[in-house]
Amino acid sequence: MNTVAPIDKASGDCKVAASALAMADLAKERASLLNLLATFFRGKPNREMLSTLRTQELRDALYQAGMVLEEDFFTSDIDLLTETLAVEFTSLFLLPGSLISPHESTQLKGGSGLLRGPETACVREYYEYVGFQVDDSTPMEPDHVSIELEFLSHLNKEESIAWNSGQPERAFDALRYQNEFLEQHLCKWFFDFSQKIEEANISSFYSQIAQLTSAFLSERRTMLPEMIAQLQISYSNS
Repeated sequence: MNTVAPIDKASGDCKVAASALAMADLAKERASLLNLLATFFRGKPNREMLSTLRTQELRDALYQAGMVLEEDFFTSDIDLLTETLAVEFTSLFLLPGSLISPHESTQLKGGSGLLRGPETACVREYYEYVGFQVDDSTPMEPDHVSIELEFLSHLNKEESIAWNSGQPERAFDALRYQNEFLEQHLCKWFFDFSQKIEEANISSFYSQIAQLTSAFLSERRTMLPEMIAQLQISYSNS
């Protein structure tokens, strides 16, 4: 990736601009996907959400991301589908006695295992360090999976804005924060959380959501250090 490497002026500037725009578009796409994934984990699906998911545009986008929904998802009665997925969501994440708590503080191996435990405060502090604010009206804890995914979406939006505005240093910071957050928080617990959802065998829909999220996080966990290293080399050579 030659986004910020020194190059010849004439055609070189155009190549840098094109590369930066491509990086911006990719970051924007990742932000949109992460925001969608966060929405899936935030609460029971409503009719409006499912209607949007059944549009060809979203169907194609999910397919490109690696999620292939069964045909029944698109052809069954929308009200019945809404009710069915609401029951599945409740069984997985809300029902006392059987719920799979979607919080870092309760899922982290070797952690406190307590809702609103010290892990929650640690996540909140990282948000504050980066300058991310959780909406006061949000009922979820800062370490809820939907908020952690929303935070990653925010970082990708920041990265996209930075590339578009010709600020590679700011983009580098956004990439670095993404990598840190994955390594220090989300990737430490999400994969086990995802496996529990699949093993519960309650919902093929949420199993696929968990699989898609795991695949995305795994890919980013691999790619981010490489991207950061390449940018560091570019800076040192400039």
